[in-house]
Amino acid sequence: MILKHRIEYVDGDIDTDTQKLSCGGNRKYGTVALCFDCGMSVSFADIKLHSSDKARDAKAVWDDAHLLGAEIARRWNEYNTVEKQKKEQIDYAVTLQDTIDAMDERIRELEEKLYGRGVIEFKRELEKERTV
Repeated sequence: MILKHRIEYVDGDIDTDTQKLSCGGNRKYGTVALCFDCGMSVSFADIKLHSSDKARDAKAVWDDAHLLGAEIARRWNEYNTVEKQKKEQIDYAVTLQDTIDAMDERIRELEEKLYGRGVIEFKRELEKERTV
């Protein structure tokens, strides 16, 4: 999915299918930012696990917020890797089947040239009878 944005000093769109996700945090404020890595970290969400703006609360939950951000990023990146592998396998399977079909067609053409149509049709009738 292509995301359009209006982030200052960042050109181009963000392709979520190819960009990796990372997290970076600010311990002082107890927040963790989720970022797309596209040459630079483009922040799009903050994780904040405290409701007050007190430093002691921010420090108390920062480790958990960072672990949550890292887990979200790990799962995002893992999902993109799995989806990419599935797509490559599908492309390979289609290519393999196309190759097999082309080879079968070529074999039929060569058999027709070598034996003539009558022999080929006779062989196919025999194969049909054997399978029945």
